[in-house]
Amino acid sequence: MDLSPIGEAVLIAREGRRLKAYKDSVGVWTIGIGHTSAAGAPLVTAGLTITSGQCDAIFERDVQKYVAAVRQGLKVAVSQ
Repeated sequence: MDLSPIGEAVLIAREGRRLKAYKDSVGVWTIGIGHTSAAGAPLVTAGLTITSGQCDAIFERDVQKYVAAVRQGLKVAVSQ
């Protein structure tokens, strides 16, 4: 299972693309396309800024991490 281009577009549209750290609706520091420190580096803190290229790289790394977790948890074949 992989994230389809449509799925990726939906995530980006929902999360938005923010290059300066902000607190989300529940007060968690977030940057890029929904990246929080819970997903790994970079640690998101007040004042953190990233480039558009860094934003894309962080998103790709985060997506691959969570796609791998879903794939590992699936016990049946899935096709998109």
